[in-house]
Amino acid sequence: MEWVSRLSIFFLAYIFIPFFCEVGVVIHDKTKVDWGDLLVFPNVTDVHWGLLISTIVWANGGYDSMGSLAGEVKEGSSTFVLGLLGAFPIVLINYVGPIILSYLIFPYWKKWDANWFLWITYHTFKLPGDWLGKFMASATVVSNFAQFNAGLAPTARAVWAMAIGREGGLGEHRYLPFFLSWSYTRASGEILPVMAILFCSSTALLISALPLNFVIQLYLVIRLVNLWSEYAALIYLRFKEPDRARPYEVPLGKVGSILLFLPTLTISMLVLTTADTHVLITGAAATIVILLSFCVKKFWLDWKRRISIQAQIGPTYY
Repeated sequence: MEWVSRLSIFFLAYIFIPFFCEVGVVIHDKTKVDWGDLLVFPNVTDVHWGLLISTIVWANGGYDSMGSLAGEVKEGSSTFVLGLLGAFPIVLINYVGPIILSYLIFPYWKKWDANWFLWITYHTFKLPGDWLGKFMASATVVSNFAQFNAGLAPTARAVWAMAIGREGGLGEHRYLPFFLSWSYTRASGEILPVMAILFCSSTALLISALPLNFVIQLYLVIRLVNLWSEYAALIYLRFKEPDRARPYEVPLGKVGSILLFLPTLTISMLVLTTADTHVLITGAAATIVILLSFCVKKFWLDWKRRISIQAQIGPTYY
């Protein structure tokens, strides 16, 4: 995990350098910049709200996944909170800064499309050998790999924990096949979830073949169902076991746990009302398959439990 952190810092610096170079070139060449362009807003009907909201939420989501790593850092109870507080402004600047800079250079939003940072750099700055454009291209590649690298760590550990189940003393049941829990334990005690990493990497490779707009919206629809389940479990546990010891406790008790859900509920309504129809249909189908799988799993476990109890009791005679 230390190397994941070190690489993330290096990647972040490398990705930002081309934009700092752009600022230098704009100042040196006295490129015309009109700050008033930032106040020009498109018509409401010209905006693909489903994709916009999904992208914003997707770009600023995933903070809860940091909890998957909280047990592997020193003084996790305080480091986890400080990490969240430090990550939010960095993520905000990471997205807003390059967008504002690029929009000031090329304020024709109707022409913006995928890879537009790269297009603006190549076509706006006529530099020897197009070195800045090539630098931006390499930063784009690094950006995609860095995002994958940062997301793989918590995701693989979540898959590993769901696969190891009772055998590892982490949960009552296994929710994924046991082979996904195959891991390697270093001398330091850190667990490397090898099979989960390979599984997540292969899945990401397959998903990358789909259109980006579809993937972003579909991810968020399924993610919202997941968040609803998390909040429902949180509220249920707060009411059922109010005195349970918790490393982090939501203020205001039961009322606070319900109020915590309201922002997510509001965003959910926006996402679901603005998403494309085919995305909603696909998301609903995926949710149904997941729920049916859970029901089948629960039925199978209950049946195995009854068989086990019957074997211990022996045959019943009437």
